[in-house]
Amino acid sequence: MKRKLATQPRLQGEQTQCPACPLSVRGMALPVLLLLMALMTSLVLSLWGSAITRETLAGADADRLQARQAARALIREAQQDILATTPDSRHTPGPLGSTQAFFPPSISAWPTLIARLQALGALPCQQGICLSMPSTDSTLGTIGLWASRLAGAASPGQFVPRTAGSAPVVGQLYPGTAAYWVEVMPFDSTSAAAASRIEWTPGTPPLLYRITSYAQGRLSSTQVVQQVLWLANTHAPDRANAPRVLQWREWLP
Repeated sequence: MKRKLATQPRLQGEQTQCPACPLSVRGMALPVLLLLMALMTSLVLSLWGSAITRETLAGADADRLQARQAARALIREAQQDILATTPDSRHTPGPLGSTQAFFPPSISAWPTLIARLQALGALPCQQGICLSMPSTDSTLGTIGLWASRLAGAASPGQFVPRTAGSAPVVGQLYPGTAAYWVEVMPFDSTSAAAASRIEWTPGTPPLLYRITSYAQGRLSSTQVVQQVLWLANTHAPDRANAPRVLQWREWLP
């Protein structure tokens, strides 16, 4: 006959031990869990910080792109300002005793413009029309130099009329300070004749226009300066005497 083994009742508070578990791993579950939670928290914070950084960089890139588009639009506006015929005071010397700056309709009016702008002193600019001014090739120096000349600049829409309903678009394009300058310079035909072959020469009047645009974005660090050397008309009948860009430059901080 088989004998039944008597089972003793388990005492209250007695713990059942795992005979298959080594003593070294007993009680390690909680520290390992805490360590895993700390690592996951660190990973989440790192990804969060990376996402914020990327969003900031994307916003800065978008602001710079918009400022560059605004500067380019200002150059086109300055070209329209040069070619326009209104207001008349913008393109003629005006009556005797006038002091406003103007785009010379002929080379004979050039001395009058020189006299008026030179009388202004250190900044020979008035409402965006300037004599030739010194510049610099240093990026930060160039941007700061033109920012200091805003008193003699022309602002967006000041002389080129806007179409109906374009005000909101203009406000979005120029969220900060924006301005342009046009340096009017006579073309030296004597030097051109003595030099080697020149593909593009100005027509009438024989003037070069150096157009500089300045655009400030929403961020204080977003500043763009663009500059073109432009012929409003060319002595090229085979190409319909079309305007021509001779040089283009851009400065970014």
